[in-house]
Formats: sequence, structure tokens, C-alpha cells
Amino acid sequence: MRTTYASALAALFVALTPALAAADDEGPTYYEDVAPLLQRRCQVCHRPGAVGPFSLLTYEDALGNSAMIDEVIETRRMPPWHASPEAGPFSNDRSLPDAERQLLLDWIKAGAPAGDPAKAPPAATFPDPSAWEIGEPDAVITVPADVKVPATGALNYRYFEVATDFG
Repeated sequence: MRTTYASALAALFVALTPALAAADDEGPTYYEDVAPLLQRRCQVCHRPGAVGPFSLLTYEDALGNSAMIDEVIETRRMPPWHASPEAGPFSNDRSLPDAERQLLLDWIKAGAPAGDPAKAPPAATFPDPSAWEIGEPDAVITVPADVKVPATGALNYRYFEVATDFG
């Protein structure tokens, strides 16, 4: 029996199809890998009514902001955490571990694939925005005067005396 070019090509395609499908499964996808990470690290701020400038609750949100996510993760501006590692550990540490940082960068570099929506985690729930995020503080100190912060320029350092009951 003589093998034609077309039949050889078809046989090669059939042989390679499982490998190609597996290769597609190797990179991170939104629903399986990125969504849980965004829930743990980003959505508490990046959701409607919170302090983040855009929402990251859906695939469409993350896809539409992927260039910005890439920039702020690459430059380590997000998530904001300025405490020295030597001073910790902190229970509310918001820093992004290197493996999670790389996962986000790899996902964006791969074109931000969605993956299988059936693998999406359940939607996250968030605390009451009026509640203290890391527990009720021991004391709340109120500055006795309004402080106007200019949109540009320098803000001179100011001292305020405040009353406490620290004994």
C-alpha cells in the first residue's frame, strides 16, 4: 500500500493532536489559576466601591486591564506593601510571592487565556466595607484639624498634639 503525502500528514496530525492539546493545558488560565489568585490578593481593593481604580472580579475585567496588571506587577507597584521583610511577618502582609507574581506575568505573556469557565472558583465574599479589615483597633486617634492635601507639589510636615488615654 502506498502512503500519500496527504495521508501521512493526516496521520501526523492525529499523532500530534494529544501533545498539542496538552501543551495548551500547560500554561496558566484565568479560571483555573488567575481567578483564585486575584480573589486572594487583589479583589478586596479591586471591586466596585473599593479603593482600586478598576474592578478585577471577572475575566473581562482582568483581560481589559491586563496591560496595566503587567506593568504594576513587573515594576512591583502592586500589590502595595512597603514594610521591610525584616520587620515581619505580618498577618496582613499584602506582598505578592514570586511564584504568584510570575504566574500573572506568564498568563499575560501567553495572551491571557480564559480556560474552562467550569473551573472557576466560587465568587469571593468580602467583609462589610465599614468594618475594620484586620480587627478592631486598640485605639483610634483623630487629628484635631482638617488637613488639605494639594494635588501637586510638596506637603510640609506638620505636628499635631492629640489627647490619648494611654495613661
